[in-house]
Amino acid sequence: MKLASLTSLSLATLLFAASPALAEDETTILRDYPYQSVADLRQQDFTIDASVPGALADLQVGIYMLHPRRGDVSLTLITPSGKQLRLKRASATDRGRNIGGVFGLNINSAEALTALQGEELSGTWTLRVADHRRGGVGTLVVWSLHATVADMTTTPTNPT
Repeated sequence: MKLASLTSLSLATLLFAASPALAEDETTILRDYPYQSVADLRQQDFTIDASVPGALADLQVGIYMLHPRRGDVSLTLITPSGKQLRLKRASATDRGRNIGGVFGLNINSAEALTALQGEELSGTWTLRVADHRRGGVGTLVVWSLHATVADMTTTPTNPT
């Protein structure tokens, strides 16, 4: 493994460790470390299987992707029910490098993550990564779901 790869993986590990904004006892963090290339003019799906039941109250999505031109890339999250939410649109004017952070925490998503409130957490989640232009191959190092399920406990009421 090259030094650059080790550095990237170390950064990704630090990036997706529990942060103060995410209370570990209330949030389920699910990760996938594919370290796979996404070729020019192609799309590729990456999955995380969640076995935690419950309806989502809050969701954040962590991404660390190496790419010489991040504007070439769009990211779409697909829920177990098939609902699609655009995290990032491709942009010809964005010539920056790499994508790293947490959508819903320090990166704004293209569509509001609150649209997924009430979705079932359990099942297969898919991150669709698409590269829309030639000239720069990207590598998805890690992605993660930071999910909080709704409190399903109810207080019995006494009908009188």
